[in-house]
Amino acid sequence: MAQETQPHLQPPSSWSAIPMDLAVLVLGLLPAYADRARFAAVCPQWRTAARQPLPPPLPLLTLPDGTFYSHPYDKLFRFSGCGFAEYKSICGSWLVFPRDDGCFLVNPFSRATVTLPALSCV
Repeated sequence: MAQETQPHLQPPSSWSAIPMDLAVLVLGLLPAYADRARFAAVCPQWRTAARQPLPPPLPLLTLPDGTFYSHPYDKLFRFSGCGFAEYKSICGSWLVFPRDDGCFLVNPFSRATVTLPALSCV
């Protein structure tokens, strides 16, 4: 009896070669901001997947000393190289910092900064 052969699927040459739709599915299963940030840091292809629309992650709790708490983890963490202890408020994922005549916003994940117009100019 002739042996039936099935095509052998070759695995991707590297993890960065997994299909984008599969990467987005995996990313959607990660509930915490920290896990999603780590996922995006793996390679440019996974960073692209992290820019796709996803269900919202679990919220981060921002503490007055500039540390953050994420539900699935037991310990507090900081964003390296960033001193966020002087923020005054939070708006979504943006930290609000005072300045002379107004304020500016910092997103600790993307490190994007938005300087708002001075209150005297509004």
